[in-house]
Amino acid sequence: MMGSGPPKTLEAFVAIVIPPACREEVLGDLHERYTSAAQYGLDAATTVPLVILSRIHRTANSRALLIQAFAFYLSFLFAAWLNAAALLRAEYGLLRLAIPAAAAMLGVMLADAYASPGRPQLKLALGPGVGAGLALVSQGLAWLVSPDFAVPRLILFFGCSAGLFLSLAVRILFSPAAGQGAKDKDDYMKLLNAKAAIMGVILVCVAAVLWVSAGKHPAEAKLTYSQFLASVESGRISSVTILGSNSGTVTALCRLADGNTARTVLPADYRDALRTLQDKQVNIEIRDSSSEPLRLLANSIPFLVLMAFWLFMMQRLRKDPRQRLLG
Repeated sequence: MMGSGPPKTLEAFVAIVIPPACREEVLGDLHERYTSAAQYGLDAATTVPLVILSRIHRTANSRALLIQAFAFYLSFLFAAWLNAAALLRAEYGLLRLAIPAAAAMLGVMLADAYASPGRPQLKLALGPGVGAGLALVSQGLAWLVSPDFAVPRLILFFGCSAGLFLSLAVRILFSPAAGQGAKDKDDYMKLLNAKAAIMGVILVCVAAVLWVSAGKHPAEAKLTYSQFLASVESGRISSVTILGSNSGTVTALCRLADGNTARTVLPADYRDALRTLQDKQVNIEIRDSSSEPLRLLANSIPFLVLMAFWLFMMQRLRKDPRQRLLG
């Protein structure tokens, strides 16, 4: 005889992945539609993701989330600028720094969606904490898959710590308690919009300064050709990117075994250097230097996306100051 409900173990597992605020209602609906364990599992697999997205839609404050995204991303940019500015100029360096920042924002949104109702103080601190933790996890996975694409550990820990505190400050600034001095709802919305505009301008200016100054930072070493060959022979170079051109000069970007980068110039006929690199089993990439502007543009995508979304939001808010956008 078929049981009157799903197996307790299966139902308990499904309950864990449903946000607490809507757990009872969703479990009740799934229980009423139960006919078999397989049907229940399939029903839960198609329903629960939509419930989570709906809960994120209800709990998200898009202005605060966007500023937190800037805060986390700038934290990693600043950490790289202090400890390894060459990473900002390296191939896809900005994209590499965007991965832990994106993971952190995913953690913030999930923490808000799963936060228990009626505990605002815990919710304020839980989001940035979960976000920083998910950023660490993302880079742990990156180290397992491709160590060369992972963010250096010092930059990762510094960026997570700074991003956590900056994100917490933003959340406190945008919390309902921060608008207690407002006379009415319109006054409160104007106050939030003013805060969003001021913090956004500050973060954008900081990002622009870091981006410009990264190109002037003297962190990238320059090697003579003889020093380059000696470094290859001693095993200090793990990979080399050779930039060919029609001008006769050949630039090589070297990734050292300690994680730093260096630059050197090879002779027009660099077959001897190429043979030495192959003998030492150094990873070699040869590319046309004319493609560098496109790579720079691709590397800048995270910053450009944040800027475009910020301008879009500011335009929407000017049309309707009371609009919360996605929240």
